[in-house]
Amino acid sequence: MKKLTVSSALRWGKRLLLYVGGLFFIAMGIAFSARSGLGVAPVGSPANVLYEIGKSRGLSESVFNLGNWTFVVYCVYILAQIVLLRRKFQPIQLLQLVVSYLFGFLVNLTRSMLSGLPAPTGYAMQMFYLLVSIPLVALGVMLYLIPDLLPTPGEGTALAIAGTFHTDVGAGKTIFDCTVVSAAVILSLLWFRGLVGVREGTVISALLTGLLVRLFQRLLKKPLLRFAEREVPES
Repeated sequence: MKKLTVSSALRWGKRLLLYVGGLFFIAMGIAFSARSGLGVAPVGSPANVLYEIGKSRGLSESVFNLGNWTFVVYCVYILAQIVLLRRKFQPIQLLQLVVSYLFGFLVNLTRSMLSGLPAPTGYAMQMFYLLVSIPLVALGVMLYLIPDLLPTPGEGTALAIAGTFHTDVGAGKTIFDCTVVSAAVILSLLWFRGLVGVREGTVISALLTGLLVRLFQRLLKKPLLRFAEREVPES
């Protein structure tokens, strides 16, 4: 029995390592894309616009930083799940609040880690930072999906949309992305009278991230499933 308990603890430790590691890489990608100034991935675009609004108002960076805004927006995503699913919402999904807090912390941590990098001085450097961010996010998504634990609030909302409107997960993801990007664009236009915090980088990220996730899965999924002690598909 003791051996089984130790084995189980090690297995869950490996899965948590992959899950948190995935969140770290996603946060690092967001930090790079935010530094580019060209916009972040759709799921983070409302938080990025709110952060830019806070900067324009001179709000304290120690409180109104990108990580904290990400936590706030992710809480809104969880609330949206509750509204959509109503009685079908499972209380265990409230653990997404813990994930949201951890992810917000990781966003602030990675932005601090990158603070020594030079600020982009032209469009070429902005695009370089953006293109660095996309594979980091894709790798992070692939890693955190391997353990099959709790969905992130963005993914959870996409699943709730798919379940509520009886469509597939891909369509739910598309609806979710379009909705949050539209909200970010409206916020930016209302405050800045232009696009700040959500730009072409958001579109590029949306187009390329999924392709890179599939590439990383082809290369790394089987060995990572073995590491996590999950069933490995034969094909």
